[in-house]
Formats: sequence, structure tokens, C-alpha cells
Amino acid sequence: MHPNSSRGRAWIITPALTPQRFATAQNSGAGVALVDVEDSVATSDKQLARTTAQQFFARTDAPCTLGIRMNSPLTLDGAKDLVAMAAYTAKPDLILVPKTESARDIELVASVLDTDGYTPDIWALIETPRAFDKLPAILKAPRLGGVVFGSADYAATVRCGLGWDTLAYPRFALVNAATAAGIPAIDAPVYALDTPDALRREAVKAK
Repeated sequence: MHPNSSRGRAWIITPALTPQRFATAQNSGAGVALVDVEDSVATSDKQLARTTAQQFFARTDAPCTLGIRMNSPLTLDGAKDLVAMAAYTAKPDLILVPKTESARDIELVASVLDTDGYTPDIWALIETPRAFDKLPAILKAPRLGGVVFGSADYAATVRCGLGWDTLAYPRFALVNAATAAGIPAIDAPVYALDTPDALRREAVKAK
């Protein structure tokens, strides 16, 4: 992991199929820059995304932690992601595991990627009602580094809006469980990309 700790710092994510944005994300001032091969990539483009994502980690002087949001390890695309990452010459510092619903999901990723010289920081993306029901068990995974709230998928599943008040319960539940487990929690992304004040307001509320 890069000396700049991912705890308490902003994260930024960029699609794997837009390599022209890689340097911008890495130089944005965020504590963690992620390349995404999951929701921002169509199924037909997943293999190209895995290949292109390698470029994101080729930089040796990145000013932040470099990570990847893979596909769920319980899917075929997730299994292919793990095989691809195991073969990367330059590997991610951090792996964000979407749709996490059990500690086994985290341990599966660790069991495939961990070697004597490489143990990436593994974080769980908590974004389903089932995950919130199982939070204490998930957070006991020995290799879990932290959790991230996935508001968009959660809201879609329970059919609610993305407003702060609407999502107060899952936010509070995640903070409580993460604090009890002694691991950090990162709030949901801000989707109003053209409204810096929205990012500022949500950051203040999250803090």
C-alpha cells in the first residue's frame, strides 16, 4: 500500500476503457484512485477492460493508492478478473469487491491473489439489503481492510431515492458495524459530477 493511507481520504474511480483519464484520476488529489471493470463496462467489453486496466498500475510514482473495482468473485466475470489480476506484472494495491454478502467473498479473493510477496488491501462494497443483514459476519473476514457504501445499487434494490435522508439507515448501520469491527468505512460516491458543492455538502455530512 502506498504510504498515503486510504483511511479518511477521498476516493476517485474511472472506467477501465478510458485510459486517457488514468493520469487525471491518479493526480486528482484523492487518497485512492480506482480503475473500474465492473458497472462502467458492458459485458461484451469485459476482457478488453481487464487488459486495458493493467496500464493503470504500470505507473511506479503514483501519488496515491492504486486499486481496482473488480466484478463480483461469485460471477464468471469476477473469476476471470482474478485470473487476469494474478497475471498482472504490476498489481493493484487495493481490491474493491462489489456485491459482497459474506466473509467468504473476501477470503475467496485473498486465496486467489495472495502470495508470499503480495497481499493486496481488500475492501468490501456493501450495497445490498442481504449484506446489511450480515454485516457483523462479513466484517469478521480476517483479510478485510475496510468497507464502502454502494448507495446506487442499494437504492435500486429497495426502490428508494438517493437522497441523504432516504439512505440514513444503511449509512448509520455501516458506520456502526465498521466501528465495532475496528475497520474504516467510506461513504457512497457523489453522482452530481458537475456540482462541486454537492460533493462538499455530502463530505461534510459523512464526516
